Amino acid sequence: MISATIGTAGTGGAPGSIDEFEYSKDGGTTWLPYMPGDVITTTDYLLANVKIKSIRRHPAGLGCYSENIYTWNIDSRVHDITGTQGSYYHIQQAIDAANTVDGDVLEIEAGTMALPSVVNINKEITLRGQGIASTIIDISSSWFTNPSVNAFTLNDVNITIEDIYFRIVGKGQGNILGLFQSNCTVQDNKFTGEYVYGDGEVTRAAVWSANNMTGLLFTNNIIESLRQPGYLSNGSGTISNNTITTTRGWVIEGIGAMSLQEIPLVQIRRILLFWMLQPTSVVLRSATMIFQAL
Repeated sequence: MISATIGTAGTGGAPGSIDEFEYSKDGGTTWLPYMPGDVITTTDYLLANVKIKSIRRHPAGLGCYSENIYTWNIDSRVHDITGTQGSYYHIQQAIDAANTVDGDVLEIEAGTMALPSVVNINKEITLRGQGIASTIIDISSSWFTNPSVNAFTLNDVNITIEDIYFRIVGKGQGNILGLFQSNCTVQDNKFTGEYVYGDGEVTRAAVWSANNMTGLLFTNNIIESLRQPGYLSNGSGTISNNTITTTRGWVIEGIGAMSLQEIPLVQIRRILLFWMLQPTSVVLRSATMIFQAL
């Protein structure tokens, strides 16, 4: 949102001349009356700029006419492409918007976005990038320093996270995603950090809460240089077709009916080492034998 006030009142012109103001959201094609101090919303879909025109004139058209136009360029990076469309600067702003409702798709533009703080996803939405080579979200170790903190918390059912590159910058600590509800999908993403074997920091692509979740899908993701791909405390669903390098392997504390597909052998070893609760049903398929010193 923006608002404008009068800096210096207009002067000159025929006696009785007045100041008037108008604003435009379509590049100056359409002008609407504006009262200084009023708020103009700037979350219209793909809004490029807002213009405010200051006019000095005589009501009867006497004397001279003068005007100045001031332009505010709008920078938006997250777009609601469904329902009541809108454009926003921050991810949390887009989620919290009144017009963002269950079933909406929020698309993040291509480019690198620095995440300023944690994000709470509390609506049934899809958060989608333009592909892992294009949409990058940097999570800075300047604030991401607590192993129990989730950069993104999935706090509703039917949430999808896809086509985004999540990158921890520096020796941060925490979980990139925290899964807390059923029927959530995490697919076609990339998760990286700066973990190397022997480091003490704890970083994970995802943690699965102790809630009795079902219908979870974690598939076709790339995970590199994080301490663990994930820490599973509960839940049922499928983990499949993920490419994982330079991690210490999955930690399974307790799960329900879970299908673990294409898990490298070194990770299966870690699963067995960290198994605390016997799962109801776990299927290991197509294990590839990739050995790596821990």
